[in-house]
Amino acid sequence: MGGVVPLGYRVDNRKLVIDETEAQTVRHLFARYLTLKSVRDLVDEAASDGLSTRSRQRKDGSVAVIMPFGRGNLYHLLSNPIYVGKIRHKDQVYDGEHEPIVTSATFEEAQALLASQAPRRRSQSNVTQPHLLTGLLFDEAGEKLRSVHANKQGVRYRYYVSKQFVDERRKGSEGWRLPAPALESVVEHRLNRILSDQSQLSDWIRQWAEAGEVQSAIRRAEELRACWASGTADAKRSMLQKIVRKITLKPGSLTIELDRRSLSELVLDRTLPPNDGAQVASIECPIGMKRRGVETRIVLTDGSNSSREPDGALIDLLRRAHLYLHQLTDGAIRSLTDVAMLNGTDTSEVSRLLPFAFLAPKIAANIIAGDQPVELTAHRLSRLSDLPLAWTDQAALLGF
Repeated sequence: MGGVVPLGYRVDNRKLVIDETEAQTVRHLFARYLTLKSVRDLVDEAASDGLSTRSRQRKDGSVAVIMPFGRGNLYHLLSNPIYVGKIRHKDQVYDGEHEPIVTSATFEEAQALLASQAPRRRSQSNVTQPHLLTGLLFDEAGEKLRSVHANKQGVRYRYYVSKQFVDERRKGSEGWRLPAPALESVVEHRLNRILSDQSQLSDWIRQWAEAGEVQSAIRRAEELRACWASGTADAKRSMLQKIVRKITLKPGSLTIELDRRSLSELVLDRTLPPNDGAQVASIECPIGMKRRGVETRIVLTDGSNSSREPDGALIDLLRRAHLYLHQLTDGAIRSLTDVAMLNGTDTSEVSRLLPFAFLAPKIAANIIAGDQPVELTAHRLSRLSDLPLAWTDQAALLGF
């Protein structure tokens, strides 16, 4: 019915059919997990064996890797009842019409092992996303920033913090304390621009590219962009660790040192011969900041405190939400299906975007003016599954 086809299957006439090549990978991962008894060890072994979340066959018969396995997608794969012929919908599991890839005994053994290794959590609010930039982020003095969490009224927040804040328990006011989603969104936005800049990519890879390889590398970059948008945090962090050498934070700017050779290997999909020359591209991203409260808390803007540009994708999302609401309430007695057909989309998009027609007027006005937090992107907003009704709760959730 749409969405990402699970590894091990392909779609044939709207049915899931086993792809035997990928199914062998799935069975191998289940078997090795039960032997290794560690998802972390399985990640390392899968990377060593060259296994990927999904691969494609080239015309010459070789295999092009799309994205390496990370802990997140391995946990998802090992716990997905799709592989024993079941379908999960919300909190329920139903019998599917597709064939299983692993036996029920293997699957149940894997679930028992996963459950025994799961960390004990006090509440749902204790569940948190990993930091994408751990180990890569440095301040202007060359000190590595720490990845920390904070709990406020049952809600977990992620930060990148200067060493002295951790060691001295916030004594003094010098140093960095950055909200992780805001900082990560700057890096993700820049990476997206790098992968979509065909001219720049062509210049970078030309010294290694063979005749006719540049266009296929550009297509590969587009595939990586698509994988990034739907990838897990672990897969994203794995890619950043491969292509980014260092990220340096200074007042007013953030500099990404990109490993051109590693990026070229990724888009050319092959190991490159050694080269003694410097292969680092320094990319500077202007950012605006302001202090908030007595602590050195930094709020990232887009780098130009006074000249924000409205986000066209965000504004278009609000426009569609209000259009769908108008078409449902203008007296024409349309259903969700009718509205979807009228706009050339599907009912799931109409249902997903409708709540954003009820954003607080002040929030909507800020978005139209381009005055929203930098981490509030169209992608993030469209993925919210439960928008609060109260305007104050909306503002807190969205960072206003």
